[in-house]
Amino acid sequence: MVDYKELASYAVILIIVLIAAQHLNVVVSGSMEPVFYRGDIVVIEKANFLGLHEFNSSDVKVGDIVVYDAAWFNQPVIHRIIDIKDINGTTMYVIKGDNNNRTDP
Repeated sequence: MVDYKELASYAVILIIVLIAAQHLNVVVSGSMEPVFYRGDIVVIEKANFLGLHEFNSSDVKVGDIVVYDAAWFNQPVIHRIIDIKDINGTTMYVIKGDNNNRTDP
């Protein structure tokens, strides 16, 4: 006999785990040492998660650590905003790893 309460409990747990997993990233390099080390797991807020805005992107400021998809790396990059510029009406972020010598391309 099927216990629908137990089945519903498993479904709820699975949904919670799937949502939580979307808010976790693993640090894959030493570019942010000593703040984050390779293998650390970070919890993130998303600018757009299934149509929900967890934070307002206009609140991003110099010094914030962001996660973004870079064309030059095959995994999400976790680096710090070091400058914000307005170029012809477009907001541009200068981003760099704390342990890197140069800014991101």
